[in-house]
Amino acid sequence: MIPTKNAQNRREYDAAGDHANILVLQNGKNYKVSCMIGLSPPRYIPQIAVVDTGAGPNIIRKDLIPKDWKYEGMEKSSVQMHIKDANGRLLSSVGTLRLPCQVGGLTTNTDSSVVEGLEFPIILGCNYIDKNILSIRPKERIIELRGHKRAYLHG
Repeated sequence: MIPTKNAQNRREYDAAGDHANILVLQNGKNYKVSCMIGLSPPRYIPQIAVVDTGAGPNIIRKDLIPKDWKYEGMEKSSVQMHIKDANGRLLSSVGTLRLPCQVGGLTTNTDSSVVEGLEFPIILGCNYIDKNILSIRPKERIIELRGHKRAYLHG
């Protein structure tokens, strides 16, 4: 379950929307899962995503986006969004990309901020967690997803 302190962080992100200037990723619990991202199933790319209860937005590292995608669907924000990672490093968002993300058999269109220099390939934050995850069970190494789907945690 999502800790209360992170619920406040999530509300601040949602209330600020595209007008947020700086978002801070807090030190929450994070779990690694396998995922597939891409514009369509034949072009899905396998990745490891971090499900992070301390992150408001979903984030994808810019170098994961193949050049031939030409940033289809990329929305440039009118306000330059900056994100501070848990270590305090400032990450600059080049825009927001909506693309399918498949975790544990559940495929959703996920809006993600595209940033350079992110340590992990993909971070699924509270925006993803609130819409798709019913429970995280670390002792059983399982994430329960909506639609009776499951994802297994990496060690």
